Amino acid sequence: MGSINNFATKLRQDPSLIVAKIDQIIKSQIYRFWVSEPYLKIGRSHTLYTHITPDAVPQLPKECTLKHLSSYMEEKLKSMESKKNIESGKYEFDVDSSETGSTKDDGKPDDDDDDDDNFDDDDNFDDDTVEEEDASGDLFKNEKKDENKE
Repeated sequence: MGSINNFATKLRQDPSLIVAKIDQIIKSQIYRFWVSEPYLKIGRSHTLYTHITPDAVPQLPKECTLKHLSSYMEEKLKSMESKKNIESGKYEFDVDSSETGSTKDDGKPDDDDDDDDNFDDDDNFDDDTVEEEDASGDLFKNEKKDENKE
């Protein structure tokens, strides 16, 4: 119960959490608990809700009760939060682990080294480009001279 009250306090302090949690619930598809085929049939039947009797509605399975659902949602949201935290720290973790020299990360420092080489290549490329621009400038000058001759 303490965690539920704590969560309610957080929601009061930061209402944007409500939107975030609703978004998480939609993405996790927890709502599918309620959308089982027997209930969909009732919904599609266009029966007026006052005419829907307990006889027409199948018994709700235990795992779909509100008590089970709320605990399931809480667990699901916690696991989503921990996944999000792991994913957000993933890049930092890979960088740190690459220093240990594990086989998985050996490719990553090579990529970084390649990037460093690319920077050197880019510098050389820029020098070549400047020379090419000068050369192409000479070509245009020659064309202008040819036009003046005509």
